[in-house]
Amino acid sequence: MMEEREELIEGCFPDASADSRPFRFKKPTVFISSRVHPGETPASFVLEGILNFLSQDTLQARVLLDQFVFKIVPILNPDGV
Repeated sequence: MMEEREELIEGCFPDASADSRPFRFKKPTVFISSRVHPGETPASFVLEGILNFLSQDTLQARVLLDQFVFKIVPILNPDGV
């Protein structure tokens, strides 16, 4: 992470201050979510494959993890699932 924080979006968060914004990452961020809708059960298997791939000790996984920040939400809609 960097010492720099994300910009405050005017009017979007009226109670927020510039100090409450999250810090910026030095690397690009990849956001992966699954199970947004109830019928998306195959998404669980795809996400499991992504996690297995990223957790392997391979050159490809290390390159991806070195160059990107991964934010993963396995079940985005727990009420619908």
